[in-house]
Amino acid sequence: MQELTKAAWERTKTPEFQAALEADVAKANQGITHADFVVGVQSGTMGFKCISGEPYQFIRGARRTIFSILVLLYMVAPAFAIPLWAWHEHDWWLLSGIVVSAIATRIGARLIYNQKKQPSIGAFLLIGLIVSWFRFGIHSYYTFFALSALWGLMFFMIADNAEKEYATQSLAENPAVFEDAIAQNKIMVIRKDDENK
Repeated sequence: MQELTKAAWERTKTPEFQAALEADVAKANQGITHADFVVGVQSGTMGFKCISGEPYQFIRGARRTIFSILVLLYMVAPAFAIPLWAWHEHDWWLLSGIVVSAIATRIGARLIYNQKKQPSIGAFLLIGLIVSWFRFGIHSYYTFFALSALWGLMFFMIADNAEKEYATQSLAENPAVFEDAIAQNKIMVIRKDDENK
């Protein structure tokens, strides 16, 4: 299975594939003006997919700061907060919460491609946290690890959704950003009514 994935990845590096991709992107973006994109975004019939890079490259202003804070909350905060809590509790086994949070973040990263499962996994962790809290108390390993997992998963999902939303808003509000993205084939405009067929 991994060989097939590796082979498929290698095919994306060929000049033929790149030329075909650029042709598809140019065809999808043909005739789309910034005004059309804004109307499509406002009506919910249009969106975009990143062809090169990530959506955060289009985020501007205060939204970029908010997105950065959300990323710090799932990437960096556990590495500082969990050791402090472990020191406070004098229990170094709690440091495993850093790993639990990282694993939950990784699961969240895999779930971004399956939007329907995200809320169910988050709800499962939240219910597990509440049950553990009432059954074992706040100082239990079960409660702490459920909280660590919920922290990593939820903040990753919030940051991912914010990234997509903020990038769409920035592209809609800034014609120069939109035109640059189109000119450099960084995005492909998607018509959502065509996507659902």
